[in-house]
Amino acid sequence: MREVQAQISEHMTTETNHSNPVLLGLTPEQLRDIVAEEGLPAFAAKQLAQWIYQKGVGDFLGMSNISIAARKKLAEHYDVGFMPPVAEQHSVDGTAKYLFPTQSGQFVETVFIPDDDCLCQLPGGLQDGLSVLHDGAPGLSGATYCG
Repeated sequence: MREVQAQISEHMTTETNHSNPVLLGLTPEQLRDIVAEEGLPAFAAKQLAQWIYQKGVGDFLGMSNISIAARKKLAEHYDVGFMPPVAEQHSVDGTAKYLFPTQSGQFVETVFIPDDDCLCQLPGGLQDGLSVLHDGAPGLSGATYCG
């Protein structure tokens, strides 16, 4: 647990906040408004949505079907918004837990369970998430996605 706390502390002191508005989490309509404001063709909104939500590309440079000029313009005014995990724990059975920072300074834990092909999202830290998984503690919110 001390290792996780050290990783969180390091993240809090070295992570820079996004200085530009973040696209991750925006609706297709909001992305259409943004590309219109930037003077880009309307189809660029669909391209952005595909890169962010389907392909998981975290920077504009990797969005190869968007013109270089448009990528530069977007990068000047927006951030995609993906944030890497600040802590990871892996089990011998393949289960993996990841702790992600949020834009608001909170943390969200995800747990990948390979047997069920599930991804669980839990508020709080790795230790808090453990109690939710084991005893289903009431009053805590979370989500499970299985495929």
